[in-house]
Amino acid sequence: MTGHIILAVVTLFVIFILFLVISRTINNMINLLIKIQYLLEKELELKKEALEVRLILMENNKSQKELKVQ
Repeated sequence: MTGHIILAVVTLFVIFILFLVISRTINNMINLLIKIQYLLEKELELKKEALEVRLILMENNKSQKELKVQ
């Protein structure tokens, strides 16, 4: 009977440790996914800004060429 109690306590302890390890791993994965999402959003914003700057520069070049022609 004592052996069964010890086995039950050890099993509960192992399950508790595994739960802690699994929950910490899942938490780390969630944090990494949040970081990836943030970095991807920043990259998208930078690409949009670069495109806007490129379009503005192209418009300025066109207007400068038109001024030179006139």
